[in-house]
Amino acid sequence: MDNQQQEQQDHGLGEALGRLRSAMAPEAVARAERLGRINRAYVRTGRDKELAAAIDSLIESALAWESGQSSKRRALFVVGDSGSGKTTAIQKHISERREFDAWVAEDGEVVRPLVSFEAPKPLTLKLLATKALEAIGYKVHGNIQENQAWDLLKRQLRERRVLFLHIDEMQHVIRGNKEAAIQ
Repeated sequence: MDNQQQEQQDHGLGEALGRLRSAMAPEAVARAERLGRINRAYVRTGRDKELAAAIDSLIESALAWESGQSSKRRALFVVGDSGSGKTTAIQKHISERREFDAWVAEDGEVVRPLVSFEAPKPLTLKLLATKALEAIGYKVHGNIQENQAWDLLKRQLRERRVLFLHIDEMQHVIRGNKEAAIQ
């Protein structure tokens, strides 16, 4: 979906929400707005220090690769019950880290060192690679084989200078695939 399509969808959603708001009692609108402000607030916990330390290790490992001293810290999995705040915590930490900010390279290209996307459902390796390609801005045309998708993704990650992928909702790997596919 391109930006224009997204803007059209957002406008349509805004129009629908405006209609909904006009049909509601003022007290209900006030409660909904209060709930929105509460839900938008981020409450730090002791686990935030653990998450920050894990992200530090991930970033340091990526930089250590340049000198040939990279550790095996190549992935960070945040697990927990549905609705426990995993996505919110990760998004909060990502937004606070300058290392993940987009920047303009010498060639004029905008570089996004971290790209976030949601794992596809049902999750297959081919769909995961295709979704990652789309998230980094590469349009996949036609049918592509799984191995070709992964080779292309690796090339595109290097060309686009993407260092980190944040894949949300990865529990679909466990819920949606057979044991052989997970391995």
